[in-house]
Amino acid sequence: MFLDSRTRPVERGRQVCVLTHNHAQTVMVTQYLVEYRPYSPYDWRMSEIFGARRRRPLDRLDQRIACALQVDGRASWRFIAEVLGESERTVTRRGTKLVADRAVAIAARPRARSNTIVGAHCELGQSRIVARAFAQRGDSFLVHILTGTPECVVLLDCPRERLGELVFEELPGVRGLINTFTQPVLRQTHTISRWRPDVLNDDEVRALVGDRRDESDGDGPAATTRDKADDLLLQALGADGRRSVDELSRLTGLSDTTVRRRVERMRRDGDLVIRAIVEPALLGLPVEAVVWVTAKPTEVESVARELGRSPFARYVSVVVGDRQIIAIVAMPSEAVLYEFVTRSSWLGNVHSVDTAIILETYKRGGALTVTGN
Repeated sequence: MFLDSRTRPVERGRQVCVLTHNHAQTVMVTQYLVEYRPYSPYDWRMSEIFGARRRRPLDRLDQRIACALQVDGRASWRFIAEVLGESERTVTRRGTKLVADRAVAIAARPRARSNTIVGAHCELGQSRIVARAFAQRGDSFLVHILTGTPECVVLLDCPRERLGELVFEELPGVRGLINTFTQPVLRQTHTISRWRPDVLNDDEVRALVGDRRDESDGDGPAATTRDKADDLLLQALGADGRRSVDELSRLTGLSDTTVRRRVERMRRDGDLVIRAIVEPALLGLPVEAVVWVTAKPTEVESVARELGRSPFARYVSVVVGDRQIIAIVAMPSEAVLYEFVTRSSWLGNVHSVDTAIILETYKRGGALTVTGN
């Protein structure tokens, strides 16, 4: 059976054959196939962003341009040059090359409604199959294979009313799983959108954010109800968050004025998240890890906030479960990771720390990597 790349099997089924990029590819997804659901229009099929071969880290100016795009993915090259104190010609040339070479990709998504962490304990030799199955889900943002147990960790956009269906119906159908745990996110104290790896100063970040709501303030219910026109814009921006107003107008059939007003409104209200996707290794941080922290209940919030202030912390959330805090970090070396989990100031009110190094990434920021594809 062949499926169009715009559809996906619900994770309940058997082996299926998915047709992508004009060739057939067998993907072991599930054990009991019962139905198909269309992909969310906000899935980011940008596996070409992450090349299979390792690239050298970007130089300092390229890193600053990439991080400026993380703050405002639609900022003009002229504005970025002004904020960074560089010539417009240099920033335009370098920024255009970063995007063209897929070192940096700009994509958009609606604000997530309710996040859940899933940890997957896999059968021997099945971790990659499990990771690919999770990466193909339209509601997954991050999929990593780790050292130790769980072997796979996933960040899903799962509304609370769907949590039971996820736990009792969807997860048991994923081939290769032994067991899973789910940790609904109670509070995000530091999101990947906020991650600035000690490259931009506070004044530069404030200038780039301007008067719109900081997209790093966390996910949750949308501030306003989206209509069909908003959904058309979100879909058009999903593959390229830097599409011009003229191009968005042609793709959606909306006037330039309507496009400009709606995009600005959704961004100002925090309902539209536009971010740059950059591999940490390109920023000189090749060692990625997931850190689970157990703290005294009255100290959980303070520990999470202090953890999130580290330039190495990409994501920090308070979650349900025995280990109340999860952090995803990126480090320049394992020696720095050792210092981080043994000598940091936030460890004073911590009972235990469990660390797992990320071996492979199948989805990052909602975009499939080459491995995940």
